[in-house]
Amino acid sequence: MGTTYEFKTDKGVVLTAEPPGGQDADNGSFIYIRLRVSSQNKKTPVILPDVLHWGLTRDEKGKWNAPELDLWPEGSLNVTGAALQSPFKTLRNDEDVVNELLLKVKKDTPYKMIEFVLYFSHNNSWDNNGGKNFRLRIKDFIVSKSKVIDVSSEVLKQYPVHNRETDGFTFNLPPHGTLYASMDKSSSQIVLSLSTDIPPPLILHWGVSDRGGNKWEIPTKYEVSEGNSIIKNSSLENEFIEKSGRLTIKFPTDTAPACILFVLFKPDKNAWIKNGREDFKIQLKEVQPLGDTDHTTVIDEIVSKETGPQSWTLMHRFNLCHNFCEGMSNDRNGLYIMYIWLRYSALRQLDWQRNFNTQPRELSHALDRLCLKLSSIYADSPQVRHIIPMILSNIGPGGDGQRIRDEILHIMHRNRLKEVNHTFIEQWHQKLHNNATADDIVICKAYIEFQRSHGSLDVFYSVLNSMGVTRERLMSFERPIRSDPEFIPHLRDALIGDFEHYLKILNSVHKGVDLERCCDSVSYIFGGNVMAALRFIVDNRDSMDITIVTRLFTTIKWIRERIRDIIVSERDLGRLKDLLFLDLSLMEYLRVLTERNLHANLGGHTLLELVDLSLENLLLTDLPPVEKANSCPDVRVEIQSCINHIRKINSADCTEWVLSSLSVVERIERLIGLFVDFYYSAFQARAEHLGNRFNAAPWTVTMFTEEVLRGQFPFVVSLLLRYLNKLLRTEAGLRRWQVLSPFEASGIVELYHTLKETEGMEFKQQTVIITDKVSGDEDIPSGVTAVISEEMADIVSHVSVRARNERILFATCFSDEILSYLKSLKGKYVSLVINSQGEVVINELEKPADTVETKRQRSAKPSSSKKEAAKPSDIADVISADDFTKACVGGKSLNLARLRDKLPGWINLPMSAAVPFGVFEKILGHSANENVRKNYDVLIKDLNNTVTETHTEKVSAILSSLRLTVMSLSLPDDFLSLLTTVMHSSELLTETNGTDTETFGTCIKQVWASVWNTRAYYNRKKMQLDGHIDMAVLIQRVIEADYAFVIHTVNPVTRDSEEMFAEVVLGLGETIVGNYPGRALSFTCKKSIGVPVVSSYPGKSVGLYGGGLIFRSDSDAEDLENYAGAGLYDSIITPQPKCVPLDYSNEPLMSDENFRNDTLLSIADIGKAVETALGAPQDIEGVYSGGRFYVVQSRPQVGI
Repeated sequence: MGTTYEFKTDKGVVLTAEPPGGQDADNGSFIYIRLRVSSQNKKTPVILPDVLHWGLTRDEKGKWNAPELDLWPEGSLNVTGAALQSPFKTLRNDEDVVNELLLKVKKDTPYKMIEFVLYFSHNNSWDNNGGKNFRLRIKDFIVSKSKVIDVSSEVLKQYPVHNRETDGFTFNLPPHGTLYASMDKSSSQIVLSLSTDIPPPLILHWGVSDRGGNKWEIPTKYEVSEGNSIIKNSSLENEFIEKSGRLTIKFPTDTAPACILFVLFKPDKNAWIKNGREDFKIQLKEVQPLGDTDHTTVIDEIVSKETGPQSWTLMHRFNLCHNFCEGMSNDRNGLYIMYIWLRYSALRQLDWQRNFNTQPRELSHALDRLCLKLSSIYADSPQVRHIIPMILSNIGPGGDGQRIRDEILHIMHRNRLKEVNHTFIEQWHQKLHNNATADDIVICKAYIEFQRSHGSLDVFYSVLNSMGVTRERLMSFERPIRSDPEFIPHLRDALIGDFEHYLKILNSVHKGVDLERCCDSVSYIFGGNVMAALRFIVDNRDSMDITIVTRLFTTIKWIRERIRDIIVSERDLGRLKDLLFLDLSLMEYLRVLTERNLHANLGGHTLLELVDLSLENLLLTDLPPVEKANSCPDVRVEIQSCINHIRKINSADCTEWVLSSLSVVERIERLIGLFVDFYYSAFQARAEHLGNRFNAAPWTVTMFTEEVLRGQFPFVVSLLLRYLNKLLRTEAGLRRWQVLSPFEASGIVELYHTLKETEGMEFKQQTVIITDKVSGDEDIPSGVTAVISEEMADIVSHVSVRARNERILFATCFSDEILSYLKSLKGKYVSLVINSQGEVVINELEKPADTVETKRQRSAKPSSSKKEAAKPSDIADVISADDFTKACVGGKSLNLARLRDKLPGWINLPMSAAVPFGVFEKILGHSANENVRKNYDVLIKDLNNTVTETHTEKVSAILSSLRLTVMSLSLPDDFLSLLTTVMHSSELLTETNGTDTETFGTCIKQVWASVWNTRAYYNRKKMQLDGHIDMAVLIQRVIEADYAFVIHTVNPVTRDSEEMFAEVVLGLGETIVGNYPGRALSFTCKKSIGVPVVSSYPGKSVGLYGGGLIFRSDSDAEDLENYAGAGLYDSIITPQPKCVPLDYSNEPLMSDENFRNDTLLSIADIGKAVETALGAPQDIEGVYSGGRFYVVQSRPQVGI
């Protein structure tokens, strides 16, 4: 690559000389030199020289000679016989201040220099560089591919030797000399040493880039070896030491930029020295990687093009994107990068034009080519279809770009608007010819409104500003628009009509989601019915009549069904492109339609109907591959279940529609949350990486995904849900809070996305946690006084029970405003008090002297000590229910034994057996497990010697090893034989599972291993239960449940001993106690009255169904007095229950009032019977199966 010269003259002109781009390395027998002259300050432009007076010389003092005639630039004159006068070519109008001339010299020319002066014909003046003339060394412009290469060991010897990593670079800069650079990195600083043999004086003109781009900035902290730095705009200047030719710059490592950018300046020659046509660039440290290593090269090339000095326009961007897309047919992550890149472009964060003129037809061709490529990917790759319409939404469809140039001339000639440069219309005309973009749509709309307002400039600029085109942006175009539009009264109506037509042309090229354009573009595809439906939408698009609005929703759905019938198998890419843009425009209009009518005081049933139609439209969309937890069915199945539920609610035979509606609304909100999580996962990290390297405006980076979400269709559904939820909660008289554990609390506010993130932590000061999600099995860390969740938890879930037992405030907040306020208090001290209306009152306070330790003294602690385990020889290794005693099993097994013969005959108990206390220790000591025992003992010792608070990762590793060690136990044959015998006699075995003893043994070991679960270990540490844990295993038949229920015989929220609280779900009860997303059916019942009062209807997405066996943990540390140990240890079901998507539209528990009342009353009666039998408040689990009720577990109720 050749050298670039730059001269700044006293006349305010800057002249650059460089090899033109696109030339071959040898370029035949000629050397090309491109001269450009422009104004130094574009804000105060000067008149440019328009003639180059020049000749060739053999040395700096030689005579001038004219080149051969066939090498003369066009229009050249030989005025003296020894020199030429060659006119510059004006590529832009004078206001753009750029003229250009291309010189051509033979490579074997005997001349070494080009010498010249500049001539200004407007005032017959000259610029001869202060009497020295301007000179260029011809061989500097021989094009070669210069490289940055490592410094040889000989070169590095010239620099101080360091023990740490040293990087070296050499830049060969003929004819000036060579520049050497070395870099020394340490933990405290990065030292860049520069040395050169270029004769002094020499100045380093430099800046840095924090993110590795090409935009210059001044560093925040630096130190230069000698002399003071001169600050010039966004750059610095330092002179090389005259005697040594050295210069050293130091940066603190922690604040060092990613790279340094610089050029060299020789003041005695008034010449700039660059690295070819580019700035010098040395990377000081690694740019924070994206983590997407497969696309590093793509990202680096994008950033280089977008932030580099080369010519660049929308056309170049679309062509490069097309080239990338060639290899991305099945590359989802690569296409996400394309989307993010083009969205930054659409947000005007990237240059739309830089040093290049693009004709509209060239831009439209690039657009059309890219759209067809994306359409091809859509057709061939179903797995990436969700991202293709999103990419298309950032660009236009292409179309006939030449009409943009032609039609503006027709309008001007038709209305006799003169092509006079100082007028608005001519300046816009020049801009359109130079580089038509989507900005012109905004300008056209503003000009139309200017005419309609009879020439109001306030209206004109207001319309521009509202769409992101400011006056400053108008003036920043390479063909700037500086003048205000002029109003000509007698042309008003004609110009309005002409420019409304012109707006359609602009939309056809630049705007992909213009509804009317898209409707017109598919007339060759669809017949009369579809086109009539499209015309109905266009004709009524501004209607506020709710009847029409509902018809518009329905019509859009119907048309999109017709589109979907064609689009999934369409192979004609032109048709496919038009169909995709039509579908996009309909979805965009549906969003606008929704937002416009939200304030129309719509009733609940109308809002439900619109939600129904919106979900149907969502089903017609290419949905992203959202991450699904085990508790979420296929997204399309979930959407259809919600649609069915809504239709049932809106039918005449649905009772208590408010509670039913709330259950489905919350279910849909969870569904929308999956889309939100997907978009953040797919885009935000990539958007931050690219945006930072683009130097995009901070708000476009931090809010990237949030703004993307607002344009996606799930957001439309969420808008409707927000209004519907508010209406339903008001109508049902529901509060903004659901208090699950009612205690006062205070502490420092901390924010976490999930409560599970806090597992293993110990807070040194009283802490109030605000979290988005609670899974239900977490253990709340020590030091936490309150947990406020955005997502609803079940009142009887394990985490709720533990919160009440430990006297921790646990509540769900349904108000976005309150949640935002709470999150704004991060790091501040607050008190939380529950008022008489059951709402949490928040007060910001000064932090008191109260400590975590004093707070924990007020918390409940286990008040019963653990008993010693029975010796292994005292009892059989497997026992039936008849042998359950306090010496050998835990509270779960004992309570079931106590209930036998004490309950009415219609309440059943499952068959049971148990592996008692001490059996684990006995088998661990068996000779076959000698090595396992030794390893186990070492791990226990290591765990006991590890400081939990400061070595959480080590603790987690030890716990994991302990679990694996337990699972490696060898179970003796006599144990497995006895297990089979007792299970058979206890009627636990069937023909299908009777011989599966290996699986049973694995399940038993899993229960034993759960002693070392992370949550269980940290809970014991927190509650000071540090001794040995004895674990029995309760074995039961799993009743194939139609419904499962949990009863608290004392209301856990109000602590009213005369009122029970219960929750009911479809299928097995793990979806309640495990806090699977969604509400259970919940109700209260006064014991004296016996009338169930429903407070919520079920909305869980799945039910767990199946039979088999369950192996329950039953330790001596779960049901101590004042201690909630439920859920800390694992219970294992075999075979695993089937996860079934739930559709409540025909569920008798919701639609059959008599069945519901009878079922709930029976559950309440079970609560009273069990509480009476055991003589204390109980936490009961049970099931309903085939008309029969079962109690499967009961324990003392805690936290009351």
